[in-house]
Amino acid sequence: MRIFSSAPAISPLVIALVGPLLLSLSLAVSGCAGDPNDPETWAKQLTNLRTQKEALDHLANMDVEKARPAVPALIVLYQDTKRPEHLEALARYKDERTKPVLIEALDYTDDDFDRTTIAAGVLGDMKATDAVPALIKAAERPLPVKSRANNAKLAAMRALVHIGDKRATPTLTKILGTSADEQDFALNQKAALGLAEMRDPAAIPALIKGLFMTGRGANIFHECRLALVRLGAPAIDPLIALLNEKNPEIAEMAKKFKFEEPAPVGTPGVVPKKAAILLGDLRAHKAVPALQAKLKEKQRGDEHMAMLIALGFIADPAGIDTLIAKAKDTKADFLERNAAADGLYLAGDSRAIPTLFELAKSGYVTIDGQKGSNLRASAAIDFGRIAGAN
Repeated sequence: MRIFSSAPAISPLVIALVGPLLLSLSLAVSGCAGDPNDPETWAKQLTNLRTQKEALDHLANMDVEKARPAVPALIVLYQDTKRPEHLEALARYKDERTKPVLIEALDYTDDDFDRTTIAAGVLGDMKATDAVPALIKAAERPLPVKSRANNAKLAAMRALVHIGDKRATPTLTKILGTSADEQDFALNQKAALGLAEMRDPAAIPALIKGLFMTGRGANIFHECRLALVRLGAPAIDPLIALLNEKNPEIAEMAKKFKFEEPAPVGTPGVVPKKAAILLGDLRAHKAVPALQAKLKEKQRGDEHMAMLIALGFIADPAGIDTLIAKAKDTKADFLERNAAADGLYLAGDSRAIPTLFELAKSGYVTIDGQKGSNLRASAAIDFGRIAGAN
């Protein structure tokens, strides 16, 4: 026996006609009168606890510009409750009228920081230069290393970078240079990346220091490297001074942390090595004489290899002469000769082809008293690359 039958299909036309009537009936039942498509209708319901959530949902689903008339009512709601979700409801408008409450929300504590995270994001998107002082204060607030409120500091830093105001540079450099014993090292990393975006030459000393900073097993060498390379020419002279080990702050740092002690305590030659890497990145022709001079000094670690590779990247004719001479020098360490061969490939100069060919053919080396083909193999690869390109 068939007891239930399927419900009759309802045509789209009926739905289109009846839908608004049902919505109006719903509004009437909830005590809300007015056009349901009018933001003012829902703005009036924000103070009513029974209809508040529905009103917020309807406003959130409206086009931003259509819903904008509700901004004053949303501001009043947030000022009354101070709840993060009500500040979030204002965020999408990026409205000038919201700036005072957003800036006020940048004041946070270890336990109350969600509103700051929201406010900083909006102010950054708005590129609100008038919020920079408050954002700086939020970014510089001292916090325990493991505090969850560090999320608010990160949000303030991101906002400052997004705004791009040079007033933020001292704050970011201060955060970059703070010891990992005093703050979450992720802040140092984000500060370096922020300075890479800001491209303010005033940050160069802090970024050079950052090349050698470590914290909890991590380092920020590559973040600082990126920032210095993006800064370009203004970074070259300070990096040449670093190569020549004439940076007093880094010299003090090297002494304090025993850079020149044998591994595992230190890493001999690390200061000129990192300087050479950066000068190669910058294709700094001006640095060629300094690199050549440092190659004449006794190697302490593997800094000579970095210098030879840097000369290859720079591809200056004088530097190529140095690379050819080093590659041919049978008295030189085979690792340095390998690096010279790689540098010749990187330079891409056709003058290197005969040298690389000869090394590939007969460049045997002696390793631990044994005849080896390490240099031959390396030179053969480099020869194939450069000869093919030419």
